[in-house]
Amino acid sequence: MKKEKKKPEKKKTEEKRFDKTTLDVLPIRYYDEEIESFVLKDDLYMDLLEVILKDRVNASEDEIEYDILTLAKFYKVYPGAVKWIALNFPVDTHVQRVNKSKILERTNDPVRRKWIQRQIREMEKIDANTQKRESYLQIFGQGKEQFIKNRNKVKAEIGRGRGNIVREISKEKKFMVIYKLSNMSSIVRAQESEEGYYE
Repeated sequence: MKKEKKKPEKKKTEEKRFDKTTLDVLPIRYYDEEIESFVLKDDLYMDLLEVILKDRVNASEDEIEYDILTLAKFYKVYPGAVKWIALNFPVDTHVQRVNKSKILERTNDPVRRKWIQRQIREMEKIDANTQKRESYLQIFGQGKEQFIKNRNKVKAEIGRGRGNIVREISKEKKFMVIYKLSNMSSIVRAQESEEGYYE
């Protein structure tokens, strides 16, 4: 009868686990007021520009082709890294509903009252079911001087003129976008009071 050989016991290696801190997960260190951008770890700078959304369905083929050529040229001449971001924000018609409710209180005509009540119900449905999509361009640069050159290049190529694709945003909106990117499940209302939002 053969004796079964005992298998040597495997030594259990204890893995040391370290809890990650916020600084490990989020690379942002602070906001530089002087050049209005975020400073990341390793002296990397980052800024956000809002992408101007356009109606591509009703645009002419010439306009679409011009934008495509503008972006193609931008990718050829721009040396730095960029990242395109798209975020969904819930629509908020609270101000419009309050105004319609005030009009409803002053209205005596029963037909007009029904129409206003219908408009309020439609806005409530919009709030519950509709989201507004916004897009942003993240630009980077190693060191302050390189970052400023990169940002100026982006603005020169796609931030002005007929091929205006991006525009600057306020510090508050930048913080709102960073918060949304860091907390994707959070509900952040897009600021509709931005200057030029409806242009």
